[in-house]
Amino acid sequence: MLWLIIIGVVAIVGLAIWGDAHYQKKRREAFAKTAQALGVELFFDLSEQDWDAFEQFELYRKRGRSQKVPFALVAETDTTRITVCEYTYVVSHGKSSSKHTVTVLLVRDGRLNIPPFTLSQRTWSASLAKFVGYRFIEFPEDPEFNSLYLIRGDSPEDIREFLTGDRRKQFTSNSVISFEGMGDSFIVIDPGHRLNPSEAESRFAQSLAVLKGML
Repeated sequence: MLWLIIIGVVAIVGLAIWGDAHYQKKRREAFAKTAQALGVELFFDLSEQDWDAFEQFELYRKRGRSQKVPFALVAETDTTRITVCEYTYVVSHGKSSSKHTVTVLLVRDGRLNIPPFTLSQRTWSASLAKFVGYRFIEFPEDPEFNSLYLIRGDSPEDIREFLTGDRRKQFTSNSVISFEGMGDSFIVIDPGHRLNPSEAESRFAQSLAVLKGML
């Protein structure tokens, strides 16, 4: 009886491993077709230059470990480099851990000069953080924006000067959930969302729209 249980467990584990490998193969094939159709490059990791840019952001520095990028689609011009990728990381909770997956749009453009700041949608937990003492940057002239987003950064005056009314509006018009900017780069983060090949074109369009709003 024990042997039957062991054989059954091994069979289930083996089937799960095979199923995941088959699923990942299908995803790679789908991304390859999408990259060819869009005329962009496909990578199964970030390039060194993209990692260098990415590692400056809090998403990498302060959230979890075992960071990986299984899929990255890259489009580049003389002035702009856009990387649409799926990013995973692991967060430990005592003796247990959980894996998180997000879609990230990494944009680099030499015309940008963004004072370092992070932006996130206002949620119950974020509002609680403000209540217990976290300091966020607000815009007294724009209560609607304040009700939607929380902004953090070390240079409030520079950030307020940079985030003009038009720049603030583009966050809502471009459906931005979470954003980090610094110098010539920024990332747009869609938490809890696995990148789908069918949405790649719209993600590049979103990246360009946010870039236009930042220039």
